[in-house]
Amino acid sequence: MFVTTDRGDPSTPIAAATEQAAAAASSAPPSKTPPAPSPPSPSSPPETVTSQEAHEQALAIDDLLDESKPSRGSLTRAIQTILRCSNVDSGIKSIERVTRQRAEQAAAAGELDTDALASGQQLESALVEALTASHRADQAYLKWAKRYKAHDCTGPTVGDADYDAGNVASEEATAAKTEFVDLWNPVARQEGLAERTEDEI
Repeated sequence: MFVTTDRGDPSTPIAAATEQAAAAASSAPPSKTPPAPSPPSPSSPPETVTSQEAHEQALAIDDLLDESKPSRGSLTRAIQTILRCSNVDSGIKSIERVTRQRAEQAAAAGELDTDALASGQQLESALVEALTASHRADQAYLKWAKRYKAHDCTGPTVGDADYDAGNVASEEATAAKTEFVDLWNPVARQEGLAERTEDEI
């Protein structure tokens, strides 16, 4: 005699147990993957470092601008003194001193770090050109002044080769200074430093 079991009949104990196991499996919540650990916060945010570096670079430029301002005034006064033929030796010594100062200032400008500043490379290039052209002007005016003294304060100013060369170099310096202050003043405002004009460099 054969005994058959209807496996599709839910009333049998085996079928009921199978359905309960399937239901339990389908209702179990899916396993969750643990979240990846958050990266550690940097001790010094890059923005803060860059901001501090930019301020220090701007301060270095500002210091050099302060140093260059008296040189311009000294040159102007020296030329006027020589043209009046009063205390010519003192005027020539002043131009010699300014010429040395300009050379030092131009060299210092070329060593400035400006990579953290807006338009830093153009800023540095314009300042170097301004001070270098000013130095060329000083050298030319000095040659003129010595010749002017040698001729007992006689001879041309405009029309003299060296005096004219000084004027040309001075115009080139002014153009570079204009470019520089256009780049510098927005940086100065941002860093809380003094804005400049061409006449102050």
